[in-house]
Amino acid sequence: MLKTPTRRSVIENSPLYYPFGITRFRNILENLDCGIGFESGIKILFLGCGDLRSTLLATTHANAKNFLIHLNDSNPSILARDILILKILSDMSFNPNKEEDLSFLWDVWYNAEWLEVTKKRFLVILNDILAGRLPDNVFVPDAYQLERLKEVWSSWIALCSKEESELSLFMQKIKKERSTFIRKEYDCWIGGLRELARLSSTDLFTTAVDDIVEHLYLENFVGIEGLSKPVMQKNRDEVRRFFLSGSCRLQSGSSVVCVNPTMLNPTTLCWEVHFSISPFHGYLPLTKEELDTSSDDNLLIRSCQKILKNFVSSYRSRIGVVKINVHLEDFLEFCYASTDQFDVIDCCNLPDQIGLANVLNAATARLSDNPQSTLFTHSMKWEFLADTVKKYVEGSLCVPLSMIPTIYGLRVDNHVELGASSLVNLRRERTNHPVNLKWKKVPSFRNVSLAPSSSLDRCLDQLADKCFDIMFPRCMLGPLPGDKCGMLLYTSLTYDYVVSAMAQRVGGDRWLKENRRCEDWLSGLFDLSQRTTKAWKNGQPVLKLTAHTDKPFNTLRGTPVLRLILIPCTVFNNSMAFKDNFDLSGPGNHMIDNFQFEMKKNREGNETISVSFLLVPNHGLEKSHLAFLMDLADGYPVYIFKALKFFQTEAFLEPHPFAAKESAVQTPSMSPQMTVKNCMESEDQYLLRIDISCSDSVSGLTVTTNRRKPCESAHNVTVSLSQPNNIEPLSMTFPFPILVDEIRATLHRNDHFINLVLKKAVLEPWPHEFQVEHTKWDADKLKLWVEKEIKVENDNFGISRPSLAASCMNSSMVHLVCQFKFSQFQTPSLMEKTPLNLVRCIIREIFQRFTSRKAPRTNFVRICLMGSSAENPDWYLRVHKPIRTSPGGSPMLMISAFDSNLAKSLETRNAASKPKDNNFSRVFGFQKHEETWTVEN
Repeated sequence: MLKTPTRRSVIENSPLYYPFGITRFRNILENLDCGIGFESGIKILFLGCGDLRSTLLATTHANAKNFLIHLNDSNPSILARDILILKILSDMSFNPNKEEDLSFLWDVWYNAEWLEVTKKRFLVILNDILAGRLPDNVFVPDAYQLERLKEVWSSWIALCSKEESELSLFMQKIKKERSTFIRKEYDCWIGGLRELARLSSTDLFTTAVDDIVEHLYLENFVGIEGLSKPVMQKNRDEVRRFFLSGSCRLQSGSSVVCVNPTMLNPTTLCWEVHFSISPFHGYLPLTKEELDTSSDDNLLIRSCQKILKNFVSSYRSRIGVVKINVHLEDFLEFCYASTDQFDVIDCCNLPDQIGLANVLNAATARLSDNPQSTLFTHSMKWEFLADTVKKYVEGSLCVPLSMIPTIYGLRVDNHVELGASSLVNLRRERTNHPVNLKWKKVPSFRNVSLAPSSSLDRCLDQLADKCFDIMFPRCMLGPLPGDKCGMLLYTSLTYDYVVSAMAQRVGGDRWLKENRRCEDWLSGLFDLSQRTTKAWKNGQPVLKLTAHTDKPFNTLRGTPVLRLILIPCTVFNNSMAFKDNFDLSGPGNHMIDNFQFEMKKNREGNETISVSFLLVPNHGLEKSHLAFLMDLADGYPVYIFKALKFFQTEAFLEPHPFAAKESAVQTPSMSPQMTVKNCMESEDQYLLRIDISCSDSVSGLTVTTNRRKPCESAHNVTVSLSQPNNIEPLSMTFPFPILVDEIRATLHRNDHFINLVLKKAVLEPWPHEFQVEHTKWDADKLKLWVEKEIKVENDNFGISRPSLAASCMNSSMVHLVCQFKFSQFQTPSLMEKTPLNLVRCIIREIFQRFTSRKAPRTNFVRICLMGSSAENPDWYLRVHKPIRTSPGGSPMLMISAFDSNLAKSLETRNAASKPKDNNFSRVFGFQKHEETWTVEN
C-alpha cells in the first residue's frame, strides 16, 4: 500500500459494505467491433469490480471469440462472493430456467436471510471451494491472495455450520443490528429522522425505511409508462418489504433459518451493508421491454430476475471461452504493478472514491494501443464540483479539455463540451445525476521536443495545489468543491505519478519546472516528502519506518481522512496536544500524505494500529521527532506514535512505478536534417521551432498532413524542403489534432530554422470520428417513434411523472421536460440564460412545433444571433420527418444545418460556390412562411 498515490481514510471506523451494485448494469462492449486486433480474444479489466452483473453482461457480446476477464477489488468479501457465484453458475446441473435454481442464486446474491434449502446448497458448494475445486475457468494467481479468500470462506462455513438454535439467536441479533444500523446511518447521512418520526407517528426504523422507499420510487420510476396506480403502489410495497426485512423472494410464507453470511464482516460478523441499497438499484430504471407483467404481484422481483436469468444463460452458454483471473489488491497498486494490457477497462466504481486523476493515470498504463480500446468511468457526485460535465472533467483533472491529451495521454470520447448525450432527469431530488464517460488513448508525440510554456505551467500549478493540500482543518476553512468526488484523496504522489507518466509519454521532462512551489504553500512542509519521492524514483536508497499503537488519542468520528505529521516532541507537547493551535508552519515540521495504515479489529472490538512510511536515510530529523496522524477535518491528532528512535526501520526495495531511466546517447548525424528544437503548447495551439542542420542554402518549404477529407484535422504533420535535395522530411505526431487549413509555416533561410504555428482543432471533430463506421447511427435502421398521450401528475415533491390522471402530454415532451427543473418548466423566467439552456429551449420548441396538431408543422428554423437579421440569419435548420427512436430510447429528429459564417469563410478561401448554392437550394430552397420559425437572440 506504500505505492498507492491516494490519501488514506479510516473507512474501518464507519464501514459501509456494498455486496451488490447500486447503479444499473452497463454493457461495456456494446459498441466494440471484435474484428481486427481481437483475433485471440478480448481482454477486459474490471477495476474495483463489485458484483458480477456487468461481467456476465459482457459475455453476451456475440462477435467476441474469447473473453480474458480480470476481476480486481480490494475487499476480500466482494471477490469471495464473486467466486462463489461463479462456482454456482459453473455447476452443470444448475438451470436458470428452473425456479428453484434461480431462487437459490437470488438468495445468495441479495437476501439477508435464507431458507433451509439455500443453506444446505450453499454449504455443499462452499466445501467444494475450500477443497480447492474452484470453477474450471476461474484462477487466483497469487497464493497469498487465495489464502485471504479462504479465510473469508472459512468464516462463512463456520457460521452456517452452527446448531439450529444458535443460528436462530444469531439471526435475531443481526435483525436488530440491521435496523439499528439503518436508522443510525440514515440520520448520519440524511438527518432529521426524529422529526420525521414524530410527524408520522412511527418508530425511527420504519420512518427511515419509508423515506428511503419513497425517494427510490420517485427517482427511479419516472419513465415507466402505462402502469396503473394500483400496480405502481404494489411496486412501492415490494420495495418497502425488502427494506423492512432485508430479503425479497417470490415464495411467500417460507420460514428462514439463518443469516446470509456473505452480507457480514467476515471477522467481526457485524452488519455493515449500506443502509439505502436494494437489489432493485442494480436494474432500475426498467425499460418497458424488461418489465415482467405476467403477474401484478412481485413485478420488480420478476423483472429483475428476468434480466439476471438472461445474463446467466449467456454466460453459461459461453463459459468454455471465458477465462477469469481474480486479483485481491489495491486498485491502483494493481495497475502500477501489472504488465498486462487490456482492451476494455471498467473502473466505474472508483472516481468518486479516489479521484478521477488517480484513476485515469493508473488505468491508462494498462490500456492497450488498439484504436478501439476504451476506459470507462462513472460519477454520481460530479455536481459537488461543477454544474456541467465539462467543468467536472476539467476541475477533477485540473486542466482544460485541450490539454488532457498531453498531460494524461487520453481524450474524452464523449462530447462533454456539447452537454449531455443521453436523457438526464433534472427533477431527481436526492440522488445525483450519474455521468458515464468513455476515454481512449491518443497518439503520442513523435519527433517533437516539448518545451516549458505558461499554459503547461498553469495546469501543473493547479494540479500541484490540489495535491499538496494545505487547506486544513476543513471545519474552519470549509470543504472544497472537489472533496466529495475524490479530490480530497489527491496527494504529492498523485502529482509525481501524473508528471512521471507524462514524462515517459512525451520523452523527457525538460518542460517540467523543478521544485514547483505554489505561493500559498507553507514553507518547507513538503520538502522531505518530495526529497524521498525523488530519491525513490532515481533508484537511491529509501527507508521504510513502521510504528504501532493500540488506542486513538481522540475519538474517531465518521470516516477521518488522515495526514501524517512529523514534529519535534517539544513542539507537539506545547502546541498541539493541549491548545487550539493548528499552526504547523514552524521549522522541523513535515507533512507526509502517502503511508500505509492498518487497523486490525478482533471480534471483541479491540484494535491494533500500524503505520508505515518512507524516508530518505539522510532525512535530518532528530530522534526525538514523533509522528502523529491528523484528521484533516478538524486538524486534531487521532493517533500518536512514539519518537522516531523507537520505529522499526528497514530498506524499502520495491521500485517506483515510473523509475527514472538513463537516456540513450544519440550520435549526431553528419547528413542534413531537421529537428524540433522546442514545442510550446497552449490551450489552442502548438508553436514550434525547427532547426535545419546543414551548411547549404535552404528553400522550397512544404507542409503536408495525413488528413482524410471531409475531416478538417489531422494528427500527423510533415515538413519538407526541396533544397538541399538530400535532406529527409520531418514527420511529427501530436496528441491533439491540428486544423489543416490553419497551419502557418515560415522558413528563415539565413538563420536555417522554421517557425511552425499549428492551431488545435478545438471545435472540430477528430479524425477518428470519420473512420469508425459502426459507431455512427444509421438513421434508416432506427425505429420510428410512436407518439402517445401521457398523463402527467404533479405531486407534493414538485416531481412530474407519468400517470393515468391529471393533464396530458405527448410522450416525446415527457423526455424533453426531463431536461428542465420542474420550477423552470412551470416558470421559464426562473431559467438561467445560459447557451445550453437556450439550445434546450430551441430543441423543445422544434419538437413542439413539429408535432403540433393545431398549426402547420415547423419544417424550417432561422437562428439570428446578435447583429444578424431574418433575411441573413447565422443558421438555417431544416427538420426532416419522421421522428425516430434513438438507441438510448429517446425521440430524435434529423436536422440539416447551414452555417452562414462558415460558408463565407469557405468562399474567402476560394472554395467553389456553385456546388454550395446548388446544395443550399436543394435542402433549404422551399421555405414556406407558415412552416418557418425565426429565433432571435
